[in-house]
Amino acid sequence: MKQIIEAQGGDPNITSNDIQVGQYTAEILASTEGYVIEFDNKWIIEIARLAGAPSDKGAGVAIHKKMGESVKKGDSILTIYAEKEFKLETALTTAQRTNPIIVEGMLLRRIPGIYGFQ
Repeated sequence: MKQIIEAQGGDPNITSNDIQVGQYTAEILASTEGYVIEFDNKWIIEIARLAGAPSDKGAGVAIHKKMGESVKKGDSILTIYAEKEFKLETALTTAQRTNPIIVEGMLLRRIPGIYGFQ
């Protein structure tokens, strides 16, 4: 990751604590109890772009759950960050419409080595 940051002209010694996120945030909450069964990366990327990333340095998304992780109804599964309120509203509307992280039913079996499960 540090090599990518440096190749793009950034400081490779930056840490996550050094990054200031946008002042406008919205949480996407799980609408049901279950397990994370799918990420729609196309929509997650689009939501980040609508929030202002990468041109607005404080814009982007944070994903709070991993594939296969259990989720309770109301758990935060995604946070959207934006520097401008209208961009947050657009990104949030899109996230609510597209449901980029799918939480459903029960997990039948975990296969060791897949998605980081042991």
